[in-house]
Amino acid sequence: MCPARSISRSSIDVSRSTRLPGQLVRYGIVVGSGYVLAIALYSGELSIGIAPYLALGIAFVLNGLYNFALLRRWTFPASGRGAGSDLGRFTLVALVSAVVNYGSFAILYSGVDLGASTAQRLAILIAAPVTFLANRLWSFRSSARSAQATAELRETSARKASYSRM
Repeated sequence: MCPARSISRSSIDVSRSTRLPGQLVRYGIVVGSGYVLAIALYSGELSIGIAPYLALGIAFVLNGLYNFALLRRWTFPASGRGAGSDLGRFTLVALVSAVVNYGSFAILYSGVDLGASTAQRLAILIAAPVTFLANRLWSFRSSARSAQATAELRETSARKASYSRM
């Protein structure tokens, strides 16, 4: 095995180990700002007389589009697939998240008798870990072709760096 190849594999392992904390921070920022947006939308909808369950759906869709754009652009590395493919995967994850969110909301709002805004705030917090893991592990996961191209690029960069030190 040549030295450049071992350097490349080492740098890949390091980037994998440091990627998760950065993604968690960026995800927290996106979800935090999305949370504020969702609550503002939801509260605004309630204030103009939209029924709580309908308002929940409208806010969820609008917030989902906002989150998709930021997660794809900033939080997770490029998957190597087109935006339509990533959006399709994100939508499936969002549907699972919607079930978790809606179920939590229904229990908190109708079962526990919390106010609609409070129930929705808590339901969002319950669904957030589900969406992070599913998005990280599936929606925005790099395709095999993209991962191979990234590894080749890193190997080429490491080789060039080793030549420049000669």
